[in-house]
Amino acid sequence: MLSRFRYHETGHIGVFGRHVTAMRIFRTGIMIGALTGLAFHFMAPESVRADDRPVIGLIENVQLLGLDMVFVAKIDTGAKTSAINAFDVNTFKRGGKSWVRFKIQSKVGETAELELPVVRFVKIFRAGAEDDVRPVVKLPICIGTLAQEAQFTLKYRKGMGYCMLIGRRVLDNNFLVDSSAEFIAAPNCSPSNIGDKIMPLSRIKGDPECFGTGRQ
Repeated sequence: MLSRFRYHETGHIGVFGRHVTAMRIFRTGIMIGALTGLAFHFMAPESVRADDRPVIGLIENVQLLGLDMVFVAKIDTGAKTSAINAFDVNTFKRGGKSWVRFKIQSKVGETAELELPVVRFVKIFRAGAEDDVRPVVKLPICIGTLAQEAQFTLKYRKGMGYCMLIGRRVLDNNFLVDSSAEFIAAPNCSPSNIGDKIMPLSRIKGDPECFGTGRQ
């Protein structure tokens, strides 16, 4: 009788233990569900904002405000800072600060000479070649309906591809990129004063050099 009692007692404890375990699993599931819902609640507005960003293609026309010059640009999500084809680049000092004089050319071959303060210098490390130090300037641009002042490295890019590359500093939190599309966001910005400081030293007409010019 004693052994039978112990058997039933052990069996009863086993059933109770399974019941407690099931309750713990149930409560854990409820907690996980609640935390997941809470996380979704906080993340949802960001997702909505991301979906509201305008979509641009892999290749777009970009307008340089203040000069009304248009460039064929490649949207480069692998680059952080944007770049523009520049030639006759010369740095100098003005008021103890670094400035740069350079020329740029639009997609129709119009050339403008500019003088702008240097924001910073970047050093490009190249395997098997001498390191390249490039000045960075701020240029007012329009992509789609968004106008902004963006940093551009100055580099002579003839034979390297497009006259302008648009990097992540411009893209982040502003655009979604459809790599299968081209020319879907024509520059159409509202009047803005961010291009007022751009005053060309000279403007001349010429033949376009960069790949992609003459398109659209």
